[in-house]
Amino acid sequence: MDKLTFPENFMWGAAASSYQTEGHNTNCDWYVEEINDKKLLLENRRLTDICGQACDHWNRYKEDYDIAEKIGINIYRTSAEWSRVFPDENQEDPAAIAHYRQMFTDLKKRGIKLMLCLHHFTLPLWISRKGGFENKSYIIENFRVYAKRVVEALGDLVDYWLPVNEPNIVAMMCYLVGKFPPYKIDKQKFRKVLQTVLEIQLIAYDIIKNSFPNAPVGAALAFQHYQPYRPGSRKDIYYANLEFNKMNRWFLEGLESGRLQTRKRRNKNKIHKGIDFIGVNYYTSSYLKSGKPAPFKDGEVFTDMGWLVYPQGLYDVLEYAHNNFNVPVIITENGAATIDEDFRIWFISEHLKAVHKAVEKGFDIQGFMYWSLTDNYEWERGYTKKFGLAKVDFDTQERILKRGGEWYAGVIKQNGFIPKS
Repeated sequence: MDKLTFPENFMWGAAASSYQTEGHNTNCDWYVEEINDKKLLLENRRLTDICGQACDHWNRYKEDYDIAEKIGINIYRTSAEWSRVFPDENQEDPAAIAHYRQMFTDLKKRGIKLMLCLHHFTLPLWISRKGGFENKSYIIENFRVYAKRVVEALGDLVDYWLPVNEPNIVAMMCYLVGKFPPYKIDKQKFRKVLQTVLEIQLIAYDIIKNSFPNAPVGAALAFQHYQPYRPGSRKDIYYANLEFNKMNRWFLEGLESGRLQTRKRRNKNKIHKGIDFIGVNYYTSSYLKSGKPAPFKDGEVFTDMGWLVYPQGLYDVLEYAHNNFNVPVIITENGAATIDEDFRIWFISEHLKAVHKAVEKGFDIQGFMYWSLTDNYEWERGYTKKFGLAKVDFDTQERILKRGGEWYAGVIKQNGFIPKS
């Protein structure tokens, strides 16, 4: 098969988040939940591990940037930890801001662009104790203060911004399926929280643009892909489209009016504020039968997360973004939890084939970022799932580049690859 070559200025990257890598972030809601969860009987626990020192990235960031440089990535996505910058209400920690500046300066000196996320799942403890996202006016007021300070202190080092990572997952996991703190299942609160997150996105956009008008600001959704279990069933097709809209369209189209769009949008190809690019986080697909989850089919392949491998779903999402919005796309997360490096290489290859197909079709795809640079703390799954291009020994903190990372380095060096099939 011929080599698949990507555009000359295509960005190749890797992603991470502050809480999952930095270690010792003890002033946020997740840390407290982990401590409390560990006190429960095993059968009652929601979380697998305490994050603890994680990858100790706060102290070992140069080692991780060495790996990024060795792989050859030209863009790195991470986040700032709100609870470090403001350990208490109206109480800024100048040392934390100075340390972030030191970290990001080191990254930029290596010729690697920075994509910075302001919120990646965790909330400062003092915010969560006053209701978190349910206390709309309080969280918006304090997020505004936090965002202004980060933009003021670090904005000159940031190439791309993401105000909120996976706004749909923030609302869904916390308030629709109840797997993230505060573990609630309430459809009304789900919608209200998603609306609050949408307003936070718009507020952050204005704050960033006020100081850095040319800095691209995106929204990175965890795109939920649904398939009809019975491809010929009108009912299954209807519910698959309904779920796709709920988890993807509502938020993006709501940026036009500032309100969640729960009805079909009339004015296509228009987002007038709140977003300069769409960040696509894509991992898997699900079946729906008569509006309910359906079992997977014989012969299908899964990652160690139990997620179906379905590269066509990534193409479908890219096609949706291209057909409905007038902004470019960056794949801001795509990766596999596995201990089999042949599987990891195959997974990346198959998804890059989907990306290349989209590029060949003329879709404005500007980059691909693998999740994640290193093994890290995978939220409720703890340290049991291995996404990294580099292995981390969490006892010794030694980093070792995996074969998947070496293969990805080859892709970047060639700006493409020759598929095996």
